[in-house]
Parts: sequence; structure tokens; C-alpha cells
Amino acid sequence: MTGISSAEMNKRIDVQQRLIAEMQQLGADLRQATDVCHLLAFPSRLTARQASERLETGGFHVTTLDEDVGGDWLVFAGKEQLLDSRYLALVRISMERLAGEFGGRYDDWEAAIRVDGWPDCGCAWPES
Repeated sequence: MTGISSAEMNKRIDVQQRLIAEMQQLGADLRQATDVCHLLAFPSRLTARQASERLETGGFHVTTLDEDVGGDWLVFAGKEQLLDSRYLALVRISMERLAGEFGGRYDDWEAAIRVDGWPDCGCAWPES
């Protein structure tokens, strides 16, 4: 399904699990879904828009910066979800493939940390 070995998949899951554990140590309530935002960068407006369309079809909320930022056209793709290391590893593989297909790169994900009793801040979505 992913085209990578089970050893490589396990390594990717472990990396995501360590990140999630760090968030939990900061007080994140992992029982609640949170906004997870993925950042991708593309070499042109056209490739950024093509990738954005694919992400939207996959159910992501997408914002494309309509300007060249340091030679890149940036795409932010987010979904509200539970933080799960296997799911995040699979999404990372999918994002890396999508970025590669359009000559871009996947820069990683970030998530809003929801702490029990604190207000929900959510991802800071750039305005399109």
C-alpha cells in the first residue's frame, strides 16, 4: 500500500509517536481532535494550485498563498483529527508523494495543542 518496507514504516511511526508524546508532556489532551496543518512548498503557482485541488478532493481544508515566498509557492492543508502516530506517518508519506509529483516538497505538520481547561486556539490559517 505505501511502497515502503515495514521496518521503514515502523521507524516513521516511532518518530510521530515521539512528537505526540512531547505534545502530551506539554499538556495536550489527546482525547480531543485537533487541527493538524501540513505545509507544502511548490516551484510555481500552477503546481501549487494543482496540488491544492488534489488535497481538497482528499478532504483537506486548503489555503494557497498566492505569492512567491522565497522562491516557493506555499500550500497549507489541514484537517481536524485525533493525533495518531500511524495515521500521521501515512499522511506524511502521502504528502511527500504528492509534493514530489508536482516538483515540490513537504515541510512537515503542526498541530494546535488543546489543553484541558484552556480555550481552543486552533491553527493560524493564512488568509487566502
